[in-house]
Amino acid sequence: MPIIGAVIGWFTNLLAVSMLFRPYHPIVLPGLPWTIQGLIPRRQGEMAIKVGEIVEEQLLSQDDLMARINTQETREKLSRSLSEVISARLAERVPAFLPLGIRQVLTELSRDLVKKEAPAVLDRMARQLDTSIREHISIKEMVEERIRSLDLKEMEQLVLRVASKELRHIVVLGGALGFLVGLIQALVSYMIRLWLL
Repeated sequence: MPIIGAVIGWFTNLLAVSMLFRPYHPIVLPGLPWTIQGLIPRRQGEMAIKVGEIVEEQLLSQDDLMARINTQETREKLSRSLSEVISARLAERVPAFLPLGIRQVLTELSRDLVKKEAPAVLDRMARQLDTSIREHISIKEMVEERIRSLDLKEMEQLVLRVASKELRHIVVLGGALGFLVGLIQALVSYMIRLWLL
């Protein structure tokens, strides 16, 4: 009995785990009003919506995204880049016939002006970027679209990469519980036989 219980427990859990994905496409049972399809393929659309909502609400909101983008370090890097690009462009555009001293003064003036005005410009750009992200980027929709576009085999591989060890433990645990139930049944049967004799 324990061995039969272990085999049954192991097999039913193995079947349950494999039925998370398989069969990929619905199979209609002839003469019966039922169709068989893996749980995840059948509910891929619903899962995409829920995962998108969870990611946006709990893991990565638009506020989180903007907080990562709009840091002091990023602003300083952008300010330096802006200053370098404008100074280089101005140096290219200043006519060569002007004396070197005047060209250097113009370049220094532009560099100072950019350093002075860059924070205000970057603030304005950050506000525009924030507005644009809020209007045009939905993390929920991006996640939902990506999950919907996944091929069922890709999705299965993704889940198996994340949880293969846990799924194997579920199968083994089914066998162990089946063995335990079979052992208890054998003990109960033995006790009943002893009591009847």
